[in-house]
Amino acid sequence: MKKIIISESQLRRIIDNQINEQSVVGASNYGMPTTSTQSGTYQNTTSTQSDTQLSLAKKKYPCIHPDFVLSYQSLLDNKKYNKEYLKAALSVIGRESSFASGKRYNVLGVFKNLGTLVGMDTSVGPAQMKPSTGKEFGIDDSMLKTNTGGLDAAYRYLVKYANIAHKNGYTNKPSALGTNGTGNASLDIAIASYNAGGKIIGQWCKTSDPKVCKLCSEITTGAKIPVPNYIPNYTTERADMVNTTTHGYVKEVANYYKKMTC
Repeated sequence: MKKIIISESQLRRIIDNQINEQSVVGASNYGMPTTSTQSGTYQNTTSTQSDTQLSLAKKKYPCIHPDFVLSYQSLLDNKKYNKEYLKAALSVIGRESSFASGKRYNVLGVFKNLGTLVGMDTSVGPAQMKPSTGKEFGIDDSMLKTNTGGLDAAYRYLVKYANIAHKNGYTNKPSALGTNGTGNASLDIAIASYNAGGKIIGQWCKTSDPKVCKLCSEITTGAKIPVPNYIPNYTTERADMVNTTTHGYVKEVANYYKKMTC
């Protein structure tokens, strides 16, 4: 294993990041968006302002996790984001990091944050998104580590891939997962791609196995019979042994989503 050497300034940055991430309902961790959506930057409010805003936001959105309610409100009100997709993005965060909480998330976060300083493209922040993916949406790794930046990145991801799904024939009606999904097939396949990758989005066709479909583009012989709103199922194996399936992942995210009824 290679020895990693970091400077004192880099170590201080790691410590500062961890302090910010561990703050309990801290104003500095919520970051209100600036008027510029191009830069993807965020600015902080004062502690007094944030306490007042937090109290009001909790009353307005009682179904939203309290650690993310200011982030949710700021993106919904200031950037006019779609409410349902923003809830879905927050649901992804619930599945990915238990809303930026828990021992596993906090401990691994230290090593992942260190990894980004030495050039590793590892998933970071509440949305557990890789810096390379975040950059596609104008959000760098330092912003991914904040609640607002992570929520913003997850939202942009879902919108992008839901639009791609729509172009490939997916609709806003329930997917093949039925009640185990969100009720929106385009959103379900976008959520599935968050776990399995964007390559799974396309037109799926029937095969000789009634339980298994194949991407129509990969079928070279015979008739191509598309299956509407199909969600493929893969097993995702991870180094930390926390394995899941595509269907299981969508179901978990959808369970969070269905609870956000306010």
